[in-house]
Amino acid sequence: MPSGISDTNQAAEQVQIALLRQAGTARRVDLAAEMTSFAIDGAFAALRRRYPQANEWEIRLLFAEQQYGAELAQRLRAILAPR
Repeated sequence: MPSGISDTNQAAEQVQIALLRQAGTARRVDLAAEMTSFAIDGAFAALRRRYPQANEWEIRLLFAEQQYGAELAQRLRAILAPR
């Protein structure tokens, strides 16, 4: 059952779906975790390119703002601000 939204060749997509169906739950969870990690790493890399002057803490705060909203990021900034 091809999804119709993939740029993957239909035959290859069918093989991927069959392999996912055959994989156990633990393997599917591992794959999901790997894809999530890949997406997060990509988001951090994009922030580093967009804000080359930002240090690692600023990048993490920008990521938090994108993912969880400005209000939470502001609260984190206040908590993490040098005293």
